[in-house]
Amino acid sequence: MTIRNNRLIKTPWDIKKIKETAIIISSCFSLLQKKIRAGISSREINVYIDNFIRRCGAFPSFPEIKNFPGAAAISINEELVHGVPTDRILQNGDLVSIDIGAKKNDYYADAAVTFPVGEVSAEKKNLLKAGAEALQAGLKEMRPGCQINRAG
Repeated sequence: MTIRNNRLIKTPWDIKKIKETAIIISSCFSLLQKKIRAGISSREINVYIDNFIRRCGAFPSFPEIKNFPGAAAISINEELVHGVPTDRILQNGDLVSIDIGAKKNDYYADAAVTFPVGEVSAEKKNLLKAGAEALQAGLKEMRPGCQINRAG
């Protein structure tokens, strides 16, 4: 139990290194905002993500986890979380959720974002809004010493 708890406590150095990796993921998501469009496949998005992470001196971490077959987990509309990239083409009105994990210098970061493809329905806009509000509510609860499973 002590070893597990020690891993939960991060030093300033650990935090700095995790942030460096997280910035790579954040930058990738910023660039993806311009790439996500009708007519592109989730496999093409995956290749872009893989190349971007590697150009930044990091490695996609998902292939290390049970041999996941992509640099990112990409789910379109009704697909369950952690979808495998395929040749399925994004259509106007879709929601595409992209989960990216990266490792640099043995420090990991992971984040997920859901993007609208073109113009989406009011129902999908409400879903995106509810997700953003839930995230903000959870973030408001975070403070030093707070366990993530107790937030919100």
